[in-house]
Amino acid sequence: MLGYCSKGTRNPVKILQRIDVILECLNRRLIIIFEDIDRNTNDATLYNEIASFLNAAKRLNRISFIIAVGPDERASAMLAKLCEHNEYLQKIHKNQLIGIFEKLISYLYDESYPDDELFQEYDAVVNFLGIPRNSMEEKISDYSGRENPIDYIVQLLDKPRHLKIYVRIIRRKWDRLHGEIDFKTLLLLSVIEAATPEAYIFIYNNIRALRNITQALSSGNQADDDNKRTALLKKWEEATQDVFWDKQAAYRIICTLFPALRTQQEDRVISYLLNEGTLQGLVDNSVSNYYKRFNQERIPPGDIKDQPIIRAIKKWKEDHYATSYMCDDGTRLKLSDAIFEIEGMDDKVEQFAFCCRIFAFRLSHYSCRTTKVAVKRQPI
Repeated sequence: MLGYCSKGTRNPVKILQRIDVILECLNRRLIIIFEDIDRNTNDATLYNEIASFLNAAKRLNRISFIIAVGPDERASAMLAKLCEHNEYLQKIHKNQLIGIFEKLISYLYDESYPDDELFQEYDAVVNFLGIPRNSMEEKISDYSGRENPIDYIVQLLDKPRHLKIYVRIIRRKWDRLHGEIDFKTLLLLSVIEAATPEAYIFIYNNIRALRNITQALSSGNQADDDNKRTALLKKWEEATQDVFWDKQAAYRIICTLFPALRTQQEDRVISYLLNEGTLQGLVDNSVSNYYKRFNQERIPPGDIKDQPIIRAIKKWKEDHYATSYMCDDGTRLKLSDAIFEIEGMDDKVEQFAFCCRIFAFRLSHYSCRTTKVAVKRQPI
């Protein structure tokens, strides 16, 4: 039918007029949706072309149009003149958004994968975000002026479109990476990806510099730190010119993920930081590159999964001789054998044994390279 209607003309209005006649005969209607036109080239010509097309299409009886567009002065003027009905979606109220966010966290972290070995309880995640548990905590937070990650999240996800995208992203990523990346990091970085694409590209382009300056700060090396920070902030300003989202809120989230980017004057407003000591976080990539995991939404080839190691360590505490580690092919090994037979296993075991105080020191001692030869000669 489309081939017949477009025969002899490339004028979209004439094509639609022919389709309109056919729909009239069939007693049917056609609805065409223009979605997110504000995400296209930010050019006045685009809006003029759309306005001209809609004005010409007003004479169609069986074809209707739905236009979804963000808040823009040019778009608002065009819609007011040409559309028969306008509906404005209000921003989501802070308390409502916090309620949605809390239920989402509860489902993903506490209910979706109950067999995962996670390092923090659900309450610890809620405390990290600064979600008030009652009206009293909410009043104390408002009066103190102390900002928490949830405040930045609310400022960036207060539009239905951004919240919908965020829920879709974080559910997909957690389904693929549950237990294989720090959940708090996943929450915050998903906000950046969903609501602030320019900020996400900034992280992607400068991930190495953001890691280096944070690691240098934590080690006490202050040499050239100010110059590196200044260079990064200059790139940040260039990357976020003329953005429509809350630039300051996105910057605060990035500072939480990479603490060294903040200045000393900002310490009082950032309550929680994810630094190189954050297990399965972004800053330390000496053992596994968790940013790559987030970006690719999978465990990179050659990388060792965390969950089998954590389960094996817990079983090792109960029985040192148990075949507690399950390989990808389904075979089981004693943890001591896995340390020596699998490349990189010693580093992974050491990572979790040292960072998690619940694990015995003896295990981390076995995993050290300096004891490998001796232990191999006289097996555990």
